Amino acid sequence: MMARCYDSDAARSDLDYDVCPPVRPTEDGSVPDAVGEARGELISPHHALKAVHGGPHGALQDAWRAVDAARAALGYTASGPFTEVYVKGRESGADPGGFVTEVRLPYAR
Repeated sequence: MMARCYDSDAARSDLDYDVCPPVRPTEDGSVPDAVGEARGELISPHHALKAVHGGPHGALQDAWRAVDAARAALGYTASGPFTEVYVKGRESGADPGGFVTEVRLPYAR
């Protein structure tokens, strides 16, 4: 599962984001335009800075600070919504200390 966030302040209570469940391509490699009430959209290829966070989702701020500090140190600018990819979460049966989340920030040089 993945979330694409359109606000730079993830602590806001009215955060603007998309939930992105995985969808299997059909045999010809295409993806459906919609699954039930959800609409489909391909994400264009892009470069992204990434950090991997181990632990509860409530502690992701340090990973985001690290990614943003790397972006600033490299002189890059953010170029799209940031994403959180939930590699191992509640559905795995792990307690929050065992969660694994990738945080990704698209950038332009």
